[in-house]
Amino acid sequence: MSLRDAIRTGLKQAMRAQEPVRLGTLRLINAAIKDRDIDARAKGQDDGVEDSEILAILGKMVKQRQESAKAYEEGGRLELAEKERAVMDEADRAADDRADPHLQMRKERHRGHAAR
Repeated sequence: MSLRDAIRTGLKQAMRAQEPVRLGTLRLINAAIKDRDIDARAKGQDDGVEDSEILAILGKMVKQRQESAKAYEEGGRLELAEKERAVMDEADRAADDRADPHLQMRKERHRGHAAR
């Protein structure tokens, strides 16, 4: 199963299980993938983006969420930092089996930070 298919399946499961954080995160991921697909089609790639590009999207999303969580913590907004971390965890979970080394390193740093 491709990463794109795994995300679609996860989206359906989250809808059925009524998991709002997971559902919202997977919708964000799906929207980012579709956006990249549109760009790829404009460049002549009719099949859209590959799994490696989807992993890059997920990596970027995790990095953005880490930065947001840190900013929220510094601003004393711990509840928003926790929400960002929840989104980050779902993005990690979406790429879990196919994660590139950079995403794996970010995961380890996040887990170490969350344990503090």
